[in-house]
Amino acid sequence: MSERSAPGCRLRLDWVYGYRGHQCRNNLFYTAGKELVYFVAGVGVVYNSREHSQRFYLGHSDDIISLALHPERLLVATGQVGRDPYVCVWDSFTTQTVSLLRDGHTHGIACLGFSSDGQRLVSVGLDPKNTVCIWEWRKGKILASASGHSDRIFDVCWDPFQQNRLVSCGVKHIKFWSLCGNALTPKRGIFGKTGDLQTILCVASAKDDVTYSGALNGDVYVWKGLTLLKTVQSAHGAGIFSLFSCEEGFATGGRDGCIRLWDADFKPVTKIDLREAEQGYKGLSIRSVCWRADRILAGTQDSEIFEVMVRERDKPLLIMQGHSEGELWALDVHPKKPLAVTGSDDRSIREGDRCPRTGCRPTRSRPGPSLSHSVPQRPSLSHSVLKDPHCPTLSLKDPHCPTLSLIVPLSPSKTLIENVDEAVNGEPSPAGSPGAGRKAKASQAATLPAKSQQDGATCLLEAFLHRKHEWEGHNKKASNRSWHNVFCVINQQEMGFYKDQKSAAQGVPYHSEIPVSLKEALCEVALDYKKKKNVFKLKLTDGNEYLFQAKDDEEMTAWISAIAAAGSRPEVTPSSHSTPAPAARAQTLPATVAASTAESSPGKREKDKEKRFSLFSKKK
Repeated sequence: MSERSAPGCRLRLDWVYGYRGHQCRNNLFYTAGKELVYFVAGVGVVYNSREHSQRFYLGHSDDIISLALHPERLLVATGQVGRDPYVCVWDSFTTQTVSLLRDGHTHGIACLGFSSDGQRLVSVGLDPKNTVCIWEWRKGKILASASGHSDRIFDVCWDPFQQNRLVSCGVKHIKFWSLCGNALTPKRGIFGKTGDLQTILCVASAKDDVTYSGALNGDVYVWKGLTLLKTVQSAHGAGIFSLFSCEEGFATGGRDGCIRLWDADFKPVTKIDLREAEQGYKGLSIRSVCWRADRILAGTQDSEIFEVMVRERDKPLLIMQGHSEGELWALDVHPKKPLAVTGSDDRSIREGDRCPRTGCRPTRSRPGPSLSHSVPQRPSLSHSVLKDPHCPTLSLKDPHCPTLSLIVPLSPSKTLIENVDEAVNGEPSPAGSPGAGRKAKASQAATLPAKSQQDGATCLLEAFLHRKHEWEGHNKKASNRSWHNVFCVINQQEMGFYKDQKSAAQGVPYHSEIPVSLKEALCEVALDYKKKKNVFKLKLTDGNEYLFQAKDDEEMTAWISAIAAAGSRPEVTPSSHSTPAPAARAQTLPATVAASTAESSPGKREKDKEKRFSLFSKKK
């Protein structure tokens, strides 16, 4: 081999660090082989804790946001986000696709659930109507579908004792569904005077037409048929995010960081407070819980996985952790020791073993600045430092070159994995992969810095803001005056709106909106608006008027100054989408959570499409 030729090596995915707990729930289970199944970014992971090994399902083309386990605990269903999302049913042992379910939803698939006989699958979409679909998943066809609710649905389950009965719950509602042939009919639950009408976060069915549900205030609501029968008050100190039913009884997990076990009649058995554990901490919030025999799994908001032995419940074991919300800004490896360190917007610096198969666990995270740029970046790894909102890390090894190891941040989709193969071999990913046919431009955007689309373009400021459109003309109120979370970019004399930073880099506007001109615009603090803090007002010359909410006074001041500066700049011919040039960015504020008000904001309507993109809710 000549010195200039590339090595004949092929990288394969060897290890994935992290677990997605942020903005997700009920996504961590034991399989029939006593392995753990969960997901992170666009990868389904099967983890064998005894052998400390992982297997991967790579059939998705975008972020996975929902997961369900078949009653036989061998097959797994996972749903993704995206414009044309689909459900993959796959074998947890072989990690091969069994069935692919398409054309049922748009925007994303929020919830999944297998029927007790395993023959049917229910899915709930993130579309404006929160569509509920019943699938004959082995045939890949929809048996029935119906509009779910005008607001978000957080959980859905089948009644194990009545094959054609389902229950769904969400923002201030619970619905009981009946399936008759191809007709799916809902009936709303009656709260009456037994309990407050409030958001229901999780649900599980029991015998004798009884249903248990976890509420936002920490109570468990007990339903008989359609009627609220009684409440178990203060079951948790805060919202109950996960409710798991099994042969042993029920397990609940909440924002208070506690796991509670209940018997088959929902009588309390024991309580486990993970905040008091050796690796616990204040603010720990449980998003997923699974109880199988004498073992309990708990997934947290901050992307940790704990395993608890019931007999030794005071000694929970931390078996996985990763960064949670925000972007991963920096990565480096130790020059001599097998260690890697990463920094993220979640204000933590995490240090982990670079050779995970040795059995070493990730170390506890350490507090860091809100933007972790201070972590040094080795020149040899600078191309691997990506900014991504859901970015754990993965380790890639070459089977023929044991000394070759590459640790890179993992993008929300498997594009990065495909491009590693393409970069090493000079050939595209294997045929048949859902992402194999994606355009080269989109693939490049996930792995390499975006090229400037406009010479001399300068981005003054960019970040997520809450936006409300007040007026769409001088004497005309806006038709939709709900609050939306959008990624705002000030570029030259324009302000563009995007779904997220990735969309901004690719020049894809939010809902195809044209950037607004800031020339002679008036921007000031909205002193007359009292419902929210840190709100400023933007008045345009064409009569449009917007309200924006920043996270604090400092950020609000920065935006007002930037808009004033942009309005007074010399006029420059705008680009078609005003796409900023990443290389010329002057300052970037940390991204806020993309769904900070999805669970709690009242008055949302079906036409409020933004919340369908907001994957999951704000922390409770």
